[in-house]
Amino acid sequence: MKYKVFFSLLASVLLIVGILLVLHHPHSSTSAPKPKTKTSSASISDVLAPSAIVKGASQNISIGGDSEQPEVVYTMTVGCADCIGMAKELNSIAAEYESKGVKFYGVDIEGTDSVKVVDYWINAITSPNHITYTVDAYSNFLQEYKVTQLSELYILYKGKIMYQAQSPSTKDVQLALSRIV
Repeated sequence: MKYKVFFSLLASVLLIVGILLVLHHPHSSTSAPKPKTKTSSASISDVLAPSAIVKGASQNISIGGDSEQPEVVYTMTVGCADCIGMAKELNSIAAEYESKGVKFYGVDIEGTDSVKVVDYWINAITSPNHITYTVDAYSNFLQEYKVTQLSELYILYKGKIMYQAQSPSTKDVQLALSRIV
């Protein structure tokens, strides 16, 4: 009986410590959250898209810069409920735009998950998978794009951010892509 109480208290303490760690994680935003408004592509097409190298499964992946192919990048982390829905929606869009040369990336911005864990997580959600997933282990993407929250989506093309939104709808992403492709 003593051990049951002890382990119950230990589990509670660990839960509280875990919550505190998440709240004070260097990647979590301490500022007010961004509004969930959609940004039109015209208003941000002047913004340069910096290049960010993120750790991939077998190689580093360069995202942004002056790529000649449109790139759709969304920020996620393993276990994020909103990210699951976004992954499913983007996977269906990726299947449609794959033949048009559009590259799709999911970037785990937490940076602590292994690529193997991310691959397992995403393969459990979408199959077949049309999105390249990677882990931003050194926070390159996070810092270059000043990411403050999960489910942020960017459409990058020829060195510019053509579209940026937090949790956009499938329709909004397709409309933004139709202006480029």
